[in-house]
Amino acid sequence: MASLHWETLGKRVMTGEGTKGAKALLYLVSLAYAAAISFRHWLFDFSIFSSKKPPSSFIVSVGNITAGGTGKTPFVNYLAARLAPKRMALLSRGYRSGDEVKLTIQRNPHLRPFIGKNRYDSSLKAMKAKIPFMLLDDAFQHRWIKRDLDIVMIDGEDPFGLGYYLPRGFLRDSPKRLKMADYIVIHRPKGNLEQLKSELKKYSDTPLIVTDVKLRGIHPPLNVEGTKVGLLSAIANPLSFERTAGEIGFNIIDHLSYPDHEGFPLERLQRFSDHCRTLGAEALLCTEKDRVRWEMPPALSLPLHTLEIDLRVTDGDETLERLIEQLEKVYATLG
Repeated sequence: MASLHWETLGKRVMTGEGTKGAKALLYLVSLAYAAAISFRHWLFDFSIFSSKKPPSSFIVSVGNITAGGTGKTPFVNYLAARLAPKRMALLSRGYRSGDEVKLTIQRNPHLRPFIGKNRYDSSLKAMKAKIPFMLLDDAFQHRWIKRDLDIVMIDGEDPFGLGYYLPRGFLRDSPKRLKMADYIVIHRPKGNLEQLKSELKKYSDTPLIVTDVKLRGIHPPLNVEGTKVGLLSAIANPLSFERTAGEIGFNIIDHLSYPDHEGFPLERLQRFSDHCRTLGAEALLCTEKDRVRWEMPPALSLPLHTLEIDLRVTDGDETLERLIEQLEKVYATLG
């Protein structure tokens, strides 16, 4: 398979390639990043800065401790679907995560999005709209807004971000802060699950839920077994997309991957489509998150299909049901 566009120097260094000098430089930057994060938490822990939220609201945060690809969007979709048709607010920073918000709202029209860097201001707007139950997207590190429940997603393949903070690794926060989580969700574990659970227990006794993905559908419909396809993605973890498509049964010819949230130049798409067609591909396959960026799919030499996935629970069913029951009871009290 051809080398992926997203494998920039920094990405290659993170995963073990690159010169010693480049690794050392990124390591020094990661130390500064870790120090800044720790100092910021210290300011909140010792009440120099304070968290706040609107009275009579209930805020559920879904976040992570590593950058990208932890299953936040599928889990938010799952929670929203389980609580449907209850009216809820989705608080998101927006910025580069706009495609995820658009996808979540398309899937869950009972959610109302409130977009803005200041999530507390967004929560006030939600209260003015008489929506006191709020889902807070990607905010485990966002401590300006106080939440009632913290759900932390863990990448089952790389739970601790290579053991380094950004940009040397993928850590955004210390694993020690997992003790602040109310629920921990291990998404798509690979390898020894019990060993991973034991590792997490060193940091927290928080109840664990384990999830994976399942096929929701392919749009437009496409035969799966053995069908040769080229993959298109601009997501945080393109290898996860490859894994999903392969497990479903597609024969992957090549994969054109761009950085998370980045658009595809039309000319590059056309060349990739022609390339895959020459190699015998029958179609191109993209993720839902990529598809929502296009109002109309581009005209290419191969048809473009969207792989739609849902979340499935593989372990911790009782814990998840307790969570859903807890949220439903809270919602009932908010009126």
